[in-house]
Amino acid sequence: MLRTNVKSGLKDTAQRTVVMPAELAEVALIDAKICASTGGMSVSRWHNLVREGFAPKPVVRLVRYTRWRASYVRQFFIDLASQRSDERDQVVMDHAKKASQAAKVKREHDALNKSVSS
Repeated sequence: MLRTNVKSGLKDTAQRTVVMPAELAEVALIDAKICASTGGMSVSRWHNLVREGFAPKPVVRLVRYTRWRASYVRQFFIDLASQRSDERDQVVMDHAKKASQAAKVKREHDALNKSVSS
């Protein structure tokens, strides 16, 4: 995070830690980037998990402002980590099957369009 010091024009690269009061932790709202980084995944993967119904839905969805309750995201990752490996494997297999099917449909669509335009 770079912040420009308005008076001197110098870049401030110091990391800042924000301490959240315990009273606010249960109602804190976080964005997709924080949700994804909490689980060590990309933002697009996080959005896919939400869309597929595995991850919690956002509590606030406005134009350019989508937020999840931090406590819900925390509980999601606690539950995910405590799942048995065969349950996680099934989730991965389901996701892979959906992605494979979508890729197949796209290839067929592209081939059809290519043959029509030729």
